[in-house]
Amino acid sequence: MTAETVEALVEFAGPHSDCQLASMEIRHLGGALDKAPRTPDAIPVRGRSSPRWSTGCGPGRKPDAWSVSSRQTRQPARAMREIYGPELYDRLARIKREHDPANIFRVNHNIEPA
Repeated sequence: MTAETVEALVEFAGPHSDCQLASMEIRHLGGALDKAPRTPDAIPVRGRSSPRWSTGCGPGRKPDAWSVSSRQTRQPARAMREIYGPELYDRLARIKREHDPANIFRVNHNIEPA
């Protein structure tokens, strides 16, 4: 990440900005973390050097676990399929069908059972 990128990020979301994000996370996924393991996993961001994740809320409100979780459960299946890609999403849906057919574990980035 270049110095210019860091400066732009601080200007956008830093303490002197009017950004209302409650959290912003940048993960470095280079090197060994960017290589697919022998046993397949569900990491959809290989090949991207610094995936970003952020959470925001309106003025005067603080995010809580329920509001964050409930927003995640409303992600449409097509959005999750787009994030994971069709092959990985279909694999996860088959695993979900086998281990969680009633979709009990859905308060996350939900994958519906196939």
